[in-house]
Amino acid sequence: MKKWENGNNITEKRNSTSKPLCIIFAFILSIPLTVVIAFFLLKNSKADASDVEAFFTSLRVIGHRGSPENLPENTLDSFQQALLDGVDGIEFDISLTRDGFPILMHDDSLDRMTNMTGPISSKTLAELEDCYVGIDFNRTGPSNRTVVPSRIPELEDLIKLVQPSKVRLIFDMKDDNEKLVETISGMFRKHGLYNRSVIASFSPSVLYSFKRADPKFITVLIFRDRFYSTWYYEGIHDQRPRSKGLWQRCLELGDWLNMVAINGFLPSFLGVDGLMGYNKNINELWVQEQRDRGLHVLAWTVNELPEMLWMQEKLQVPFLTDRSYEIARLGRIAADINKTYA
Repeated sequence: MKKWENGNNITEKRNSTSKPLCIIFAFILSIPLTVVIAFFLLKNSKADASDVEAFFTSLRVIGHRGSPENLPENTLDSFQQALLDGVDGIEFDISLTRDGFPILMHDDSLDRMTNMTGPISSKTLAELEDCYVGIDFNRTGPSNRTVVPSRIPELEDLIKLVQPSKVRLIFDMKDDNEKLVETISGMFRKHGLYNRSVIASFSPSVLYSFKRADPKFITVLIFRDRFYSTWYYEGIHDQRPRSKGLWQRCLELGDWLNMVAINGFLPSFLGVDGLMGYNKNINELWVQEQRDRGLHVLAWTVNELPEMLWMQEKLQVPFLTDRSYEIARLGRIAADINKTYA
């Protein structure tokens, strides 16, 4: 009898031990299934294929903030000069004033580019009436055009400038607050910009928010390697680390995870239509891999003529440049090469 009771006790103990293990095992198995389900429920879709095709067809050279080596960046004069130079697209940066007006400025503050100081977000549009860009402009390009200090342009001003042309627009977005998303979406509808404009950003959350608000947006994810762990300023890839010790190691891990995501699931989840890579991170094999995934590729910022030629003729990748004045020379060299080796 005691043996039978002991056997029952052992069985009961085994059952009581196996139940929690089964629960834990089932929970572990449910995690990847939950992630997969969430991925497909929350992922964005790409933009309309005809709009994407219209945007990228014949897109080659894009003026980075206009023609910033000849005239102050993100000004109407700079954009106009880029148009005269023959760009296919114009890239620009958007900031929002305190009262909700989108203006064109790369920095969060007014300090570097204007005669005023302080965050843009702390100023109303009316308070920026006496704010001028280009007072201390240092020209490095060949233009002899007189630099006239000008007010910070509104987004509407640029749209009106390019409206008669077929030039494409690249909106570089750093913020996704509800007011900004709503304003940009309204601009797209008002001016019919869906097939000639893209929303571009380093931030996956910004792109996700814009696409979620309006699935018709064409979106492009901007990236560079070591984005989190090293400094980058004004076209110079500075190798100095952002931090020290354990925090720097965490930033480097973040960089690795970021690149794994970009080359893996992230573009599909965000519903982006293209990737815009730092020019030093782009090569022929990587470009083909992205095209095989159904993604368009762009490059930033390409300023040397041989590299422009390589991007345009070999890789057939559209690129951002500070030197739109090189377009004519680039065209002549490309024509000579094609004629010689045809």
